[in-house]
Amino acid sequence: MWLARLAVCGAIISVSFSAFAKDVTLVGIDGSESAFIWKYKLAHSEAMKLVGAGVHQTNPDLVLPLLACIVTSAAEASITGRGIITNEVTITSGPNVGCHGDVATEAVK
Repeated sequence: MWLARLAVCGAIISVSFSAFAKDVTLVGIDGSESAFIWKYKLAHSEAMKLVGAGVHQTNPDLVLPLLACIVTSAAEASITGRGIITNEVTITSGPNVGCHGDVATEAVK
């Protein structure tokens, strides 16, 4: 009986989750042709610290593992979670379809 209830709850959560997703277009920040999708919110924060310190120029291998993917400006995505600094997205167009992670809120249009 509990297994049936668990299955019903899972189905309701899945339907609710997709009902709140919002389709958006991603754009590069400051005229960039790419938008960066970070693996998770903390990865975005870590990357910004490294970029602020200029580490990305001398040792980009420290930043790359934090990325889920890089998409071109005008890629379409669904917002699956909203935040103040980043939004959680899933890419819905282009070669990175299915890529999931966090993108800076400025990159969402």
